[in-house]
Amino acid sequence: SFDRSTLTLISEENFQYDKLHFEFSPMAILRFNEDMKIIQCSRSCEGFLGYSFAELVEKEKIDFTNIFIYDAERIKKSVKDIFSGVTPFQRFGEIKVVVNGDFEKLINVVLYPIVQSQEITSIEVVIEDITKIKELKDKVASMNRIQLLSDITKGFLHSLNNSINVIM
Repeated sequence: SFDRSTLTLISEENFQYDKLHFEFSPMAILRFNEDMKIIQCSRSCEGFLGYSFAELVEKEKIDFTNIFIYDAERIKKSVKDIFSGVTPFQRFGEIKVVVNGDFEKLINVVLYPIVQSQEITSIEVVIEDITKIKELKDKVASMNRIQLLSDITKGFLHSLNNSINVIM
């Protein structure tokens, strides 16, 4: 909705939008500066990663490369491309992240710029957890393989039964 009540939230004079954006977002959101330092995260991101905002901004404990351990270089390159204007946004699918407790999850990631006064000041990363969906897909695929194997076995046993009946 873009009526007058919502326009006052998004105006440049009113920074309440940013607070609401990070407070109530159902998706996990991280905001990075050009040096790949985490400068903001949503409440849902704190719950998803298992780290508080204070732990995320302290460089000694949690780093960008600790979270996106396998795809950190790809994401760094995309962030540089967005800051330089080569690409307006980037989307990655099925990236592994390491959350608190060394537990791995699968996510989809969308990176896009935050523009203030016609300058890109930071990059936001929206994180979509697809761990459960991937697990369900894997289970369905394994069940289909078992079903195929049982169908082949039934056909073989039926043929063997017919052969034994002929012999008898």
